[in-house]
Amino acid sequence: PAALDIQFAPDLPAAGFRVGAVKRYICEDTQTNILWSRVVDVTGKPFAAEAFTALFGGADAVLSPPDGIVVRGLLLPGPALTVAQKNGKKRVLHFPSRLAWMPGMRLVASLRFGDMPVVLSAADLLPLAVELTFSRKLEKGLLARVEVVAQLKDAAGKIMDRRLVARGEEGMLRCDLPVPPEAVAVDVVCRVAGAAIARPRVLRIVRPGASFASIRAAGPSLFQGGDQVVLVCHPLSHPPSVDADISRDDKPLRLGILDDFMAIFDAPDAVLTPETILGEGRTVAPVVFRESVRPAAATGILPEAARFAALSRLLEMRPDDVVLAVGAPDVRGQGRLEDLCRSLLFLSQATTAAGARPVFMALPRLPGVSAARSRRAALLCKELAWRLGAPVVDAHSATTLEQREIFGPLFADCFVSADGNLDLEVPNDTGRAWIYHLIGECLNHLDAPSGR
Repeated sequence: PAALDIQFAPDLPAAGFRVGAVKRYICEDTQTNILWSRVVDVTGKPFAAEAFTALFGGADAVLSPPDGIVVRGLLLPGPALTVAQKNGKKRVLHFPSRLAWMPGMRLVASLRFGDMPVVLSAADLLPLAVELTFSRKLEKGLLARVEVVAQLKDAAGKIMDRRLVARGEEGMLRCDLPVPPEAVAVDVVCRVAGAAIARPRVLRIVRPGASFASIRAAGPSLFQGGDQVVLVCHPLSHPPSVDADISRDDKPLRLGILDDFMAIFDAPDAVLTPETILGEGRTVAPVVFRESVRPAAATGILPEAARFAALSRLLEMRPDDVVLAVGAPDVRGQGRLEDLCRSLLFLSQATTAAGARPVFMALPRLPGVSAARSRRAALLCKELAWRLGAPVVDAHSATTLEQREIFGPLFADCFVSADGNLDLEVPNDTGRAWIYHLIGECLNHLDAPSGR
């Protein structure tokens, strides 16, 4: 029945309730049934909040007067009606739950992550951004009971913390989350009346170490095993652990180069590769592994994300040293140079955790970059390397102080073909040879008996 009215005598007030049209939603991704209905009293008015709470019971019912009732499952909860008797006393009448069976409407609730930073420092909050969309418009009373919750989990799968992202909202939702050292993932779930109505989304938290493997980049984000990833640095005081007493004179150096400006592609008069230069002055020529980070226009992947996936691939080659010749897109852009330092910190910590030695590069001044911005980027890079006790290839100072007779006043002058008629996006062979010589000199000094 759609209504239940009770009256013990004509002169006594009537009690009862009336159930509006019941709507059944079948959540496609979870196969959960959700019932929604508006309930009013015998006069057609919504129940007051306190009366409504007393009217319906059952753990599965979520009451939201005056906008209706939301129930998980197919049973409408039974009412408990209070009625007056002739003797003036009141009596409570309990009625059983009723099966509400009718054709359901398919509902697809979708969660997806929005734009978030690729890498965080150890003390940063995670600016979680998640978008909730529905395949059909929900009633106001039903939407009011929709909750999006973020759950922080540790390596054992235990929920460490649970935060409400939003209630009664859809669209892009945001919430700042602390990221304790034990956290390895954030599960984002969408629920109504305690039941999941959308497929949960997992954001993996990856720190330098064993978990930094099989990382791939797509667009502005990183992924691992199908889940989106956010990288979190160790504290800056986290000590490096690379052995400083190993001599490489009796075996070839396994050298990794992570590059986003030197030899990312070939061009006229710009084809020289590092391995043709870096063997000079060494008893045994090094084995060179290169990973190039190309512009977003060529790959559809932002360099700020691609560099981490490239390092993950590079570390699979088990290099002894890794030259971090990255940061050119950041220096050329308008973003904060401190964000580049955060990326360099994670790259160096991941390299150290893999048993290799990170070698920073203070980038030379590049075409279109002001002298002040280039100098500040180089100073921040060298300060970070100093605080980590890591070596630096100081291409910035070498360009401005020692190499002017080769390129003229700026290293940027080598971004042209040999005849000077064609501008290049990469340095020509003269510029490449100079950069490679700087890298070789740094490595030879580090591997000398008094080096490192």
